[in-house]
Amino acid sequence: MTREQLDAIAYADLPEDMQVLIGDFLELEEDDHPAAFLVTLVDVDTLPYVALDERDRGEAHARDMDLSETPPILIADGQFLDGKHRLFQARETGVERLPAIDLSGMVSAHMLRCNGMGEIAVTTTPRP
Repeated sequence: MTREQLDAIAYADLPEDMQVLIGDFLELEEDDHPAAFLVTLVDVDTLPYVALDERDRGEAHARDMDLSETPPILIADGQFLDGKHRLFQARETGVERLPAIDLSGMVSAHMLRCNGMGEIAVTTTPRP
């Protein structure tokens, strides 16, 4: 995967629903979380295609998103975990890379199996 490292993001600066989701993925107690996470840029073309439907707010919701105001997507151990609406919007608008929090090594195999939305492809072509 081609990635460029960005700054860290504080756990407290993430939206509350993402804090809860990360806590669920990491199977943490309420106050037992890392202080911050490193954020990297992930190539959109390496991420899987994930269908949207109206049960999860659908394409209209994704098209209304402003990617500059959304939190990073979540990935771990080569799996795409969260951010299908952000990914849809990125593909619709030609965005080539998305910020991602990589939880590799922190998510149990069981949680990856139950929640992964697909594998992240490996690329060998570096981006400038």
